[in-house]
Amino acid sequence: MWKEGKHEEEGVVPTNWIDDDCNILCWPKVSNAEKLLKQRAEPRASWWRFPIINIKFTSGKTNECCINKN
Repeated sequence: MWKEGKHEEEGVVPTNWIDDDCNILCWPKVSNAEKLLKQRAEPRASWWRFPIINIKFTSGKTNECCINKN
């Protein structure tokens, strides 16, 4: 869970998009980040930075991290 302005967002992101030292989530400046998510693209200096509120779960298995929409 991270904070974007006044809003709290929640989602599944690659661990390499998280800076544990600064408690920051890096997010690409694109309209659809799905391809970069699947590629586990390395964050760039130009990406947005958002403060992390909470990390609920981590796993090396993608299917364990998917958000259940049921």
